[in-house]
This record gives sequence, C-alpha cells and structure tokens, in this order.
Amino acid sequence: MEKRKSIVLLSILGVFSAGMILYFSLLFYRNYRQELIEIEQKQLLTMARTVGKSLVNYMSQELESIDLYFSELDDGDSLDVRDIRQVTGRFIEKKGGLYDAIACYDFRGRLVFSEGELGLDYEDIPDSEEAVICGKRLSKNGWYQMLITRGFRWKGEGYRVICAMNLDQIYRQIVAPVQIGKGGYSIVKDKDLVIIMHHASDQIGIDAVYDRSVRYPQLDLQDLVEWTNMQQNQEEGCSIIDSYVWDDPALSPERRIVAYTTIYVSGEEWIVNSTLPYEELEQPLSHMINRLM
Repeated sequence: MEKRKSIVLLSILGVFSAGMILYFSLLFYRNYRQELIEIEQKQLLTMARTVGKSLVNYMSQELESIDLYFSELDDGDSLDVRDIRQVTGRFIEKKGGLYDAIACYDFRGRLVFSEGELGLDYEDIPDSEEAVICGKRLSKNGWYQMLITRGFRWKGEGYRVICAMNLDQIYRQIVAPVQIGKGGYSIVKDKDLVIIMHHASDQIGIDAVYDRSVRYPQLDLQDLVEWTNMQQNQEEGCSIIDSYVWDDPALSPERRIVAYTTIYVSGEEWIVNSTLPYEELEQPLSHMINRLM
C-alpha cells in the first residue's frame, strides 16, 4: 500500500514537474518571440530612418547644386532663345537623366522654351530666387516627377527655370538598394498617403488605403487602415499588420512587420515605410522550439 502511494505521489509530482517545465518553456518562448519582434521592429525603424536621411540629404544637395549652377551664370547684354536653351540644357545633361523635362519662362511669364511635359502653369510657380520644390506630378511614364524651380538672370534678363526630377531614378538609386532581409523593402508616400515610390509600378500614384479599397474590394484592409491612421498622427511608429504581396497578381495575404518615419525637405512631407515578411522570423523561432524540445 505504501509503495503504491509512493508511486502515485511520484506520478503526480512527475506530471506537475512536466507541466511546470512546459509552462515555463512556453513562457520563455513567448518572451523570446516578443523580444525578437521588438528587435526586428527597431532594426526596421533604423532602416526607414537611414533611407529617409539619405533622401533628405540627396534632395538638399540637389537643390544646392541647382542654386550653385544658376548663381554662376554671367550677366550680359544680348539674349536669344538658343542661348538660354543651351545654358539650361547643359545643366540637365550634367545630371545624366535625373531630370526628364524642363521649361523656362521670362519674368513676364512668357514661355521661352520647353522640353518634355510639365503640366504646370506659370501662375502656380512660386517666386523664389533659390531652388525650391514647387510640386509633383504623375508622368505618363508611370513615375512621379518632382518639380523644382529657381529664378536667375542671364545677360541682363530675368528668367525662371522649372526642372522635373525623375523620382523613379531616385528610388532605384537610394531606396531600392537598401536590403531588408530576403523579402523586405521600403516605399515612400506623401503626407496624403499617396504612394510616390514603390517597386511595384502599378502601386505608384494610388492612395495607400482608399484607392486600394476601390481597386481591390475583395481584400480586408482593416490593418492597413489602422496603420495609415498611425502614420497621420505620429512621426514614427512600428507594428505588425496583415497585408498583401502587392506585386503578386494573386495578391497573396502576408503578415508583415512594419516601421515608418516622417521626413521633411523643402516644404515636402514624406513617409518612409519599411516592411519585412513575418515568416522571416520563423527560422530563429523554429530553432528556439527545437532547443526547448
């Protein structure tokens, strides 16, 4: 009888011990998973800040480059259209395709020449003697053009140049090369949540929520709505959301770790959003499960 009691007691103790081991193992796993997610979110936020800082620096340097070039023009007596076209065209050529349209007006608002499509009226151009961003537009080629203007003098006459910067080239040069895991990437939106830089060209120019809800009425975008609401109310943030693979024709659902930061340059406000598939955390989590087993 005593022996049976001892066996029962030992069995109960064994079950209790196994239960405690399982409980603390699960608790440790949950804490490890949360810690791993937080580390990844911090790294993503660092990535977004890095991309954002690079964009601000590049745009600021480009504005300074425009200022420097047009401030060094000689002031003389005579002028013809060929001269002004050459002097402005020389700047565009130096930039190797960064600008894909240009126009020049005199200070009376008369168009001197135009190359490429700008879609901008002279009345909408700010009166500035320094290079400033004066708007953006979606080009017929599918990417955004950032419009930059500057007033200058050439041979005794006042002029205003408008250059259309190709943001697709900016994306490929600054944003896309920043590697984030295997399936991660960064995109850029303006303050109205319109996507201005994205690796999937059919996503450029659409609102991150409203236009997608119209284009893809079958999708559940609730997480995306909450995510973009955060972006309109906070300078920076991190989260985990259910989203979709936007460059996949099947629009495969995907859980993603996301982070963003807000940047400012010459009156523009942009949101840099970095994202990583949640499944890329499964490998280290699987290793932890094996260790616990």
